[in-house]
Amino acid sequence: MTQAIRNEELIMKKFRQLSPEKQQELLNFVEFLEYKNKKLIMNKENENINNESLEIWEIAEKISQQIPDEEWQKLPNDLSKNLDHYLSGSDKI
Repeated sequence: MTQAIRNEELIMKKFRQLSPEKQQELLNFVEFLEYKNKKLIMNKENENINNESLEIWEIAEKISQQIPDEEWQKLPNDLSKNLDHYLSGSDKI
């Protein structure tokens, strides 16, 4: 049995012994660690972008690739045409 499997079993055993409130607290902590790791990876990718000699559109493309599809789908379809509406509330075209 590998160390990783033993660790997973030990973690699950200890997790089951916690109260529901403490289980939620532990889950929140794990999600924080995931977020922190993802942020670290993104910072390294951005650092790589900054160290490369790229055109501005290449930088924008690399950064946009880091944004999940579900976030892109939240943007209005007419954003470029009605930018003033979304920024300041003016009438749509």
